Amino acid sequence: MRKYLSRVLTIVICISLTSCISEKISNELEVISFEGIRDGAGFVNLSEVASSVKYIPLETNDYSLLDNAPRPVMESGNFYIFSGKESCYKAFSGDGKFIGRIGRKGRATGEYVHLQPFSLSFNFKNGNPLLHSYNKIIEYDNDGKLVKEVLAPDTLKSYTSLKTMKLGKNYLALYGNLSKNRYKFFYFDSQGRIIDEYPKSYELSPVKQIRGDADGEEEVMVGFKVMITPSVYNYKDYIKVITETNDTIFSFGPQFERHIDYILDYGKEKTPDYPTDTERENSLYINSRFTCESDNFIFFRIHFPATDQRNISSYTNLAIYSKEKKELTLLKNSEADFRSLTGLRNDIDNGIPFWPSYISKDGEMIMSIPALNFIELSKEYDSPEMKKIAATLNENSNPVMVVVKLK
Repeated sequence: MRKYLSRVLTIVICISLTSCISEKISNELEVISFEGIRDGAGFVNLSEVASSVKYIPLETNDYSLLDNAPRPVMESGNFYIFSGKESCYKAFSGDGKFIGRIGRKGRATGEYVHLQPFSLSFNFKNGNPLLHSYNKIIEYDNDGKLVKEVLAPDTLKSYTSLKTMKLGKNYLALYGNLSKNRYKFFYFDSQGRIIDEYPKSYELSPVKQIRGDADGEEEVMVGFKVMITPSVYNYKDYIKVITETNDTIFSFGPQFERHIDYILDYGKEKTPDYPTDTERENSLYINSRFTCESDNFIFFRIHFPATDQRNISSYTNLAIYSKEKKELTLLKNSEADFRSLTGLRNDIDNGIPFWPSYISKDGEMIMSIPALNFIELSKEYDSPEMKKIAATLNENSNPVMVVVKLK
């Protein structure tokens, strides 16, 4: 299998993300190269990254019923699923038992006005779920009961917050400057006092309503122009940021300290600055909202240029980066996988291929399969456990969670 080694870029000048930044950076930055990635497509076995697989059907009743579960989350032994139809999060125990809804809609303390699929985050000190809704972030316990509510700083309430998360003892909020396609992070305490911000070189203008596109990217509308915002995800005690240009991954530490982690190099297929719809469609980039990271690997979902569609039967849009080997591998399609699912080949129990939608702080990866699909897939793959679980399901059952333990 041919693989592409990441290159190491020696930095002798100040690095610019959207402006020159002053935080400390390493003398050497790791570059993950996507150029020529198609030529290195191959198969990767699940056993190379994981030690076990479990299939957990979620309890189905009138209160727990889900319309879908495309982006499940698992932390502290519980599953959290966003119900788009009811605009709420539902919690299930690690064995699939329904716990209840997290919070409720309203304008009182502990209630949210509106939620989106990316509104959930966690307090990793105690494992409590957090919901971000406009100008506040609400913390609940594992049973869904209110712990506390923190309001955004008064000076920020004239804007729309794109994301708010717990960072160390305080909070980090992302706001966007739509007119200039810029963003800003604010670091504030539980009393709503701003401690720090980044970048400091410009001010924000008010933002408009957010919507999500088919790729899972978070987009905002400015007149007739669509702008892509940065992606944000947790990794241990850090908050990772993929810039809106999809070419840099940097992190905020527990005290708002910043560090550039990776440069993503797309070569000649890189999206140009301020692209037209056609230019973006014909560029190579990662769908950053689907990025997952563990201690040893980074999992990418790639957008290939529109001209690549004719080759979709030979390779997938999934790539795995080994931090230890500094190798990026595009996953190849087998004929069987192309008919069903794509991902890491499940050589642990001969079940379905696996690809994570979320990785927990405890090192558990998760994906969901609709019940009817799971029943059909159990006939295609030689996994006794899949067949056992499928026998308990019907077309009205809730989805099945596939949980994989990292090595």
